[in-house]
Amino acid sequence: MKKVILKGILVASLLPALAGCSDGDRPNDGATGRIAPVVSIDGVVIGEKPASRTQDISEENLYLKLSSADGSYSQTWNYITDFDPAREFEVGEYIMEAGYGKKESEGFETPAYYGSSRFNVASGKTTEVSLTASLAQAMVSISYTDNFKNYMSRYDASVESSTGNFYFYGTRETRPVYIQPGTTKIYVNFTKPNGIAAKAMISNFSAEARHHYKYTVDMTEQAGKSIINVTFDDTMLNEEVVIDISDEVLNAPAPSFSIEGFDEKLNVNTVEGFDTADPLDIGVIALGGIASVKMTTLSATLQSQGWPLEVDLMAPAPQDKSFLRQLGFECFGLWNNPDKMAAIDLTHILKFMRYIEGSNVSSFKFEVADRFGKTCDPVTVSITLSPFRFSLSNPSELLIGATTVNVELFCNAPVLPADLAVKYVNGSGASKTLEISGKENLGDNRYRLTLSGIPSDEKPLEITAYCNGRATEKLILPRAVPDFGFTFDDKNVFARTALVTLSCVTCDPALLARMSKCYAENADGSLGQQLTAVQVDSTADIRISGLNPGSSYKIKFGFSPEGGFSSPGTITTEAATQLPNNDMEDWSRTDGQTKYWWIEFPWANTNASPWGTMNQLTTSVGGSGTSMFSHTGTSYCAFSGTRSTTDHFSGTHAAVIETVGWGKNDANGNSAPKNVTEGQLYLGHYDNGAQYTGWAISSRPKSMTFYYKYNAHNAADFGYAEISIESASGAELAKGAKELHALDSYGAVTIPLTYRQNADKAAKIKVVFKSSGNPACINGGKDYMSYPGFGNLSDGRFTGSSLYVDHITLDY
Repeated sequence: MKKVILKGILVASLLPALAGCSDGDRPNDGATGRIAPVVSIDGVVIGEKPASRTQDISEENLYLKLSSADGSYSQTWNYITDFDPAREFEVGEYIMEAGYGKKESEGFETPAYYGSSRFNVASGKTTEVSLTASLAQAMVSISYTDNFKNYMSRYDASVESSTGNFYFYGTRETRPVYIQPGTTKIYVNFTKPNGIAAKAMISNFSAEARHHYKYTVDMTEQAGKSIINVTFDDTMLNEEVVIDISDEVLNAPAPSFSIEGFDEKLNVNTVEGFDTADPLDIGVIALGGIASVKMTTLSATLQSQGWPLEVDLMAPAPQDKSFLRQLGFECFGLWNNPDKMAAIDLTHILKFMRYIEGSNVSSFKFEVADRFGKTCDPVTVSITLSPFRFSLSNPSELLIGATTVNVELFCNAPVLPADLAVKYVNGSGASKTLEISGKENLGDNRYRLTLSGIPSDEKPLEITAYCNGRATEKLILPRAVPDFGFTFDDKNVFARTALVTLSCVTCDPALLARMSKCYAENADGSLGQQLTAVQVDSTADIRISGLNPGSSYKIKFGFSPEGGFSSPGTITTEAATQLPNNDMEDWSRTDGQTKYWWIEFPWANTNASPWGTMNQLTTSVGGSGTSMFSHTGTSYCAFSGTRSTTDHFSGTHAAVIETVGWGKNDANGNSAPKNVTEGQLYLGHYDNGAQYTGWAISSRPKSMTFYYKYNAHNAADFGYAEISIESASGAELAKGAKELHALDSYGAVTIPLTYRQNADKAAKIKVVFKSSGNPACINGGKDYMSYPGFGNLSDGRFTGSSLYVDHITLDY
């Protein structure tokens, strides 16, 4: 690349401003500034080796032109050196141009260089303006191989530029021809040895400035056919074009068209913005090889978007090709590897077309030529658009709390649009899209849509449909109050919860779960406390919580205070009954015959106590003997395994339940006790054994919670707790149990109770605590018990594992 930068004018002496103005000067009656041009020549031509063809053109050969942006001033200097850098110009926006020759010129030895720059003159300053002049034309040259020259009887070429001018390229011509950028066609005229003469288009392309397009024409024989091979090279792209010039091809019929998707008048009527059901195709057949397909379009809607009025589809300008692709135009066999067949698809341009009143018909005329200049009659197809119309109407009743609704859609599109969306505006003002969960074709361009995802409230719903860049008018769907009520079985009313079943004659049961706000009614009929109501399954069963035990409620259901209500009903909850002496604070005892043993009872009044123990058994041999001959007055012969203790969790006392040895035992340090019994605390009484008769209760707790700690004498041992609820018939309604393992300090444990739906009311509760839950550990061996000291005659004991229990609570 040859590049010359004109700098001499920058160092020229600055002359004083002229007092007057010569012809063409702008009066400097306002603020002014100066201009310092910096001009260079870029001789790079893509495809030229070396990449420079300035033909000894220097900066002094360039003309200079200055114009104001508003067009009020213009002056040209034949040579750059004629420009005076000391001259003053009014402040404003200007365009400076530099060039050589006429940029619109064409022909041999007619290069034209051009460059321009837009800038602003600032007050009191010298503005440096840089611009580069480069080749404004494209260059084409054609050469022939010896094979071609030796085969043909005669030959020459011609170049048709975008201006429509032809330039003869003789057999001995080697100079490039300079042409204007744009669609360019290259033809080769030849006469075969058999005397058949033809003119073949060897190239149809879009020429660009500063490119040298070099064509080499060769001749080969392939499968008995004469073939012209054309190599195209501009260093940016290297392609080979193969042209069959066999006699049968040269004598082939003229090109033809085939039309698909249009009616007999080559028209199609459709709705704006949508593809037709059938493709709109124009097929092109040219046995002599497709050389040119010209498309002329008259379409107000497409051309307003940049669609070209006229374009050769074999060599579209880059911007035309871009617009065509963006607007859905597709073609096959024209833009890549063109040969004898091509297809033009107008199907997808329809979605970019809009109805324009008075200009709703678009026409497309196609003209084709093969490589040998044969043509056929042009074909013109047209598309007539109707305006797109759609609307929403006839919604189904929208009940309060419903999340689906049906609505009718009228849409005159050929098919239901894929981009159809129905939206509403939520309470925050945001647009939300509803799911179209069902579509039913009703005929006559009407559809029934099922819309899902509707907010389940009592407010009217305003919906709008959108598709194809359009929107319907808003359709307002008022909310209707369903006719519903509720029923319940008293068996399903507990102390703090109740299970009820909503019912409705006019609505889907699934809707009832969304109508489940439950309110307690005040005495005057007004709304009171809102209770917690939760759906428990897929039906209309609702669990109410937050109730107070032993209370009556007049309740009703609704979606919200403004949304309508069921008729009221009255439910009465069970009492939150607790066990007597559940904090283990009340105890009484009967003294034995010595101070070393006694019978203890977990109740202040033994006759009224619901609690039983094994103490009557473990003190049954107690006596007064405390000598070496009689031991029955000692603790290791008689002792209460269940008793009060001040080692408590809360209050002042707790229960300690121990496994103890008893009987006519000796304290010799080795003999095991005669009997071993685990300590027990249970609801019932002792009568020759523990009688788990329970305690009368009409409530059904959901669990039992207590605090315990446990000293296991043997690691295999554990405490045990159990609770059960029975009906009046003795049927077990719920039961729970827990193993209680070693724990050094008090901790809470909860035993849950689960009732089936429609379970009977409670009549009895049974609770039992045991100090040894492992039967193997109810053993008198030293591995399972501590022994009294040798010769003990007082408070020494046989003691196994100890369970401490306090603060027993029934949970509701």
